[in-house]
Amino acid sequence: MIGHIKTWCGRHLKDDPATFRYSIILMAVENVKFLLLFEQSGMNVMAYFITA
Repeated sequence: MIGHIKTWCGRHLKDDPATFRYSIILMAVENVKFLLLFEQSGMNVMAYFITA
């Protein structure tokens, strides 16, 4: 492999990668409210609902 230039391969980098990550803990009542809001939104993906 003399003279062979290795090209970059793999996943393309995002223009704006997520650098801030949060986790929350909900009580049972709060979780029920959250799930109701999610269902009412009509979205299929919870991650999209959270970031909307």
